[in-house]
Amino acid sequence: GSTISETTTASSIGTGTTTITPEQTGSTISETTTASSIGTGTMTITPEQTGSTISETTTTSSIGTGTITITPVQTGSTISETTTT
Repeated sequence: GSTISETTTASSIGTGTTTITPEQTGSTISETTTASSIGTGTMTITPEQTGSTISETTTTSSIGTGTITITPVQTGSTISETTTT
């Protein structure tokens, strides 16, 4: 029931940076994503508090909607989010 806020900066041809700040900890999780205007990007999230790696794959188009799926390694649960870029 907690809220995770993130800010994404992306260009149609380049590299975007997403910063996630979990409210429950106050720590900052930084991730870098590479996306193309027609293709697929991959994001890797490394939580500072655990050192574990959470991998997510995002598909984005220059005019449409992308989907990001986060699978926390430590729990096995799946967090799904949809992003429009």
